[in-house]
Amino acid sequence: MNIKEVYHFLFYKIYKFIKNVSVPEFWSEWKAIMLIIILEIALYFSVGMYYSVFINRYTTLLDNNFLTGLYLVSTIALNYYFFEHQNKWKLIIEKFDKLIKNKNIIGGWLVLLVIILVVVSLIYSFYLTSQIDWKQYQKIK
Repeated sequence: MNIKEVYHFLFYKIYKFIKNVSVPEFWSEWKAIMLIIILEIALYFSVGMYYSVFINRYTTLLDNNFLTGLYLVSTIALNYYFFEHQNKWKLIIEKFDKLIKNKNIIGGWLVLLVIILVVVSLIYSFYLTSQIDWKQYQKIK
């Protein structure tokens, strides 16, 4: 599987999960896309906090509002293009519905592991940033 197929499989498993637990069931594809966007934003923020803890405590990736805004807009636009544009999500669902049950179950566990790792990474990055005395790194005005 290439990275695009892995990304599509992530969407597929999240879509199937949301479709099974969501009441009402409509707009499941949009809910799955939003969850992927939230995971990507969480990953962005954790990387930004790791950067400020380990590489440069005087400035962070998150200080640059333009870069953060550009990341958010491009994330939303790319996810729209990958899944919603011309109803590509329907083809993705059809493709992965044909997978054998064993591969689908293993893939589901891997998707769950990725989601847990992103959430734990975000929590741990918050913890790391809370352990630093940021007053000594603030710019004097």
